[in-house]
Amino acid sequence: MRQLLGIARSLLRGGGRRTLLDLALTVFGVAIPVAVTFLVLGTIAGFSDREDRTAWREPTEASTGEATALQRLVYHPWQGKRVDVVELREIAPGTPPPPGMDRMPGPGEIWVSPALAGALGGDTRRFEERLGGEIAGMLGAPALAHEADLVAVVGNPALEPSGERLPFDHRVMGGFVSSDVIPVAGFATEGSDPGLPADYRLAALVAGALLVAPSMTLVGAAVRLTAARRGRRLAALRLAGATAGEVRVIAAVETLVGAVAGLVLGWGLSVVGAMLASRVSLAGGRFDWSDLLARPVAVAAVVLVALLIALLSSMIALRDVAASPLGVVRQTRGRRPGWMRVLVMLGAFALLFASIPLARGTGAGWVMVPGIAAIILSIATVGPLFTWALGRIGVAVARGPRSLMAGRRLMSDPGGSFRPTAGIVLISFVAGFILVGMASMPDTEGDRPTYIYGATVGQVPVEEEVVDALVSIPGIEIDEDAGSVRLPVGTDLEEGRDLLAGVIGALPITAEEMDHDLRVFAADLRKGTGVVVLIALVQAAFATGVGAAGSILEQSNTLAALNLAGTPMGALQSARALQAAAPITLASGVMVFLGVLAGGATILGATSRVSPVVPALAQAGLVVMGAVAAGLLGTALTRPVLAQVIARPLAER
Repeated sequence: MRQLLGIARSLLRGGGRRTLLDLALTVFGVAIPVAVTFLVLGTIAGFSDREDRTAWREPTEASTGEATALQRLVYHPWQGKRVDVVELREIAPGTPPPPGMDRMPGPGEIWVSPALAGALGGDTRRFEERLGGEIAGMLGAPALAHEADLVAVVGNPALEPSGERLPFDHRVMGGFVSSDVIPVAGFATEGSDPGLPADYRLAALVAGALLVAPSMTLVGAAVRLTAARRGRRLAALRLAGATAGEVRVIAAVETLVGAVAGLVLGWGLSVVGAMLASRVSLAGGRFDWSDLLARPVAVAAVVLVALLIALLSSMIALRDVAASPLGVVRQTRGRRPGWMRVLVMLGAFALLFASIPLARGTGAGWVMVPGIAAIILSIATVGPLFTWALGRIGVAVARGPRSLMAGRRLMSDPGGSFRPTAGIVLISFVAGFILVGMASMPDTEGDRPTYIYGATVGQVPVEEEVVDALVSIPGIEIDEDAGSVRLPVGTDLEEGRDLLAGVIGALPITAEEMDHDLRVFAADLRKGTGVVVLIALVQAAFATGVGAAGSILEQSNTLAALNLAGTPMGALQSARALQAAAPITLASGVMVFLGVLAGGATILGATSRVSPVVPALAQAGLVVMGAVAAGLLGTALTRPVLAQVIARPLAER
């Protein structure tokens, strides 16, 4: 084994600039996808930690005879936002205080978060009157999900246990439906919220499937990009007498060196990414950058999976070395991809559509994530077949040497031709998926507040005479069919609320506040879309550059031979551009369509409050144009690598 390790080290040290270039391509090809994976997993863990920090607000029923307090979670509107108000009444000594407090609140005492205190400003008294008390303290960080969290704790001596319990979890209704009054003996330290946080969990899981699945695919692609040249070197060792097992060990060592370096670099990039992502506000507030770091268990799992994928990809790429080393030296090609690959993608879509009824029936949106991930992984399977078919068509309709050369290259090595464009093709799918989500989200903003007088804090019934009383208010507009009222432009939101409360008998909720969950989620989805697309574009840019450079190295003998036969540099570069642009153009269009289809299916399974909307054709066209531009840019930037390859005589290879 020591001798084999010594040979591997000699090959790495004595390979010159070409070996360093191969190693650099592998390192960066592994680092970027791994960094994205770490960041996605860290974000999912960050949302989970937030739920644990807010679990104490929801009453946890105590066993009979153990209750020491009564608790209810209600919601109050304030300046278009929703405030979580935890009402408590101590019924026996010994109740531990809520997180962020050093004691239980006394009757009429209100404890507020720093963000809420800032939002109240000089209007504190109005808020105190609504809650029936006075502000007596400030909540500490353990009580808050984030620094912008709006939450209050109030001692309410009038609380009494609810008689008839709600037949559903109030949190799934959204809006301002309060919980029952529950006897408690303490406060939860962990839990999952089926309301708005569940939407964010699903969004994070979907984003993970959209980014992590292609990331793991690109790890394998990065390793295989440089396998051709290493294959020729190892084939020479095989012909010199090395056994198949010895060659595999040497190949594994070379692969592990690049993969481990890529993992270390990827971890560093994920830390930088977490610092940048922490500047974006999600679910009402920003994360601390440390909250977005992947947990140790997740890091260990990613490292293990990435190394296994790298080793497996290397073994697959170099399998001919052990079986037929002479064939590797001669650079013989295998058979074209089979049409059975299409069944893989059809099966992936079938898995997604089959999970829709289960997701709608159980409310567990995560059951659709495996289907989404399967579709993304199937793209790598179908891609080479699509590339070969495109090359066949290109050869049939070719009218010049450049298009004929590009078509032949696509047919002779469909897998190698697809790998440089795989990142962009995957991004086209992600973009199509996101476009349908963006188009389906409603715009809930209005030019002035619309109060719904039938929806109030406390759900006080509205009598017919209330409408007559509302009509007497100067400048008011009433829509009796919608049960809503609008005050004159310029009316302060809270002053108008108190004015209407004097007539209705309870605080009315605005239309925007009623759709609080959807409004916040839609706004965050738009911001999150930008983050996901930015990450995906960076990943695609690196994947394209690494893929284009690796493709040149893999086809170095062929390109050099064509140049020696009289093919000018410009013709080779044009053929490479066409070889990249042709599959990108058609594949991006197809993948945008498939992304829209998968995105629509996910919306159908995730919620009944939003219907899928087909995005504008112009948006899809921009995605395809951007994909083609990225592919051509990657080809242009790797022109110096092509010049270096064809300048080196074949005798030196």
